Amino acid sequence: MLYLTQSQMHVHVLKEYDRRRQFHPPNLVRSIQLDQIDCIQSLASGLKASCAGYDQHKGSIAIWLREEIPSLFRLSFVVAVPSRRTISKELANSTSEIYECTDLSALFTKINIDLRAGEQEVDASSLAKNLTCRDDLECIQTDDSIMIVDDIYSTGKSIDAMKQKICLASGAWGLHFVGAAILAVGTTPTPPPSTP
Repeated sequence: MLYLTQSQMHVHVLKEYDRRRQFHPPNLVRSIQLDQIDCIQSLASGLKASCAGYDQHKGSIAIWLREEIPSLFRLSFVVAVPSRRTISKELANSTSEIYECTDLSALFTKINIDLRAGEQEVDASSLAKNLTCRDDLECIQTDDSIMIVDDIYSTGKSIDAMKQKICLASGAWGLHFVGAAILAVGTTPTPPPSTP
């Protein structure tokens, strides 16, 4: 499923909250496996749950996401939105291995760990100011492609904030961004382009 942030960045999401993800071509076994990752839905609901389903299938999540993203997208870097949960970092690590690219997640932290994207009065710029980067990101060059990953996609503000911070910290031009998340909560997918 494809979503669009306020900065017009595409975010590929495997599953909507409480809905079964349909693989194309249909693959019932993989759909059932993804449904077993119920702890992510519980995290999104603020509940604590056993993560047996997630632990069993977390190695497959990055592979499934790669199938969602156009093959022309050549990834240079991947970065996870900083979070207390480890799911985003694990997804970034798995993605970096699959794409054979650099994971920048360890370079980013939050100043105020309690500031969250889900709060009504917080915008992407405020979230970007709350991020620190341990490096000047000179490794990022003009026209590089970067994937920003999150465990849960709701408003898209966290992903937009990471994009802003990376652009400022790197100073590079013409960067290409794509987002990826495991679960979408409380938002509507971007409709597919119409054909004449």
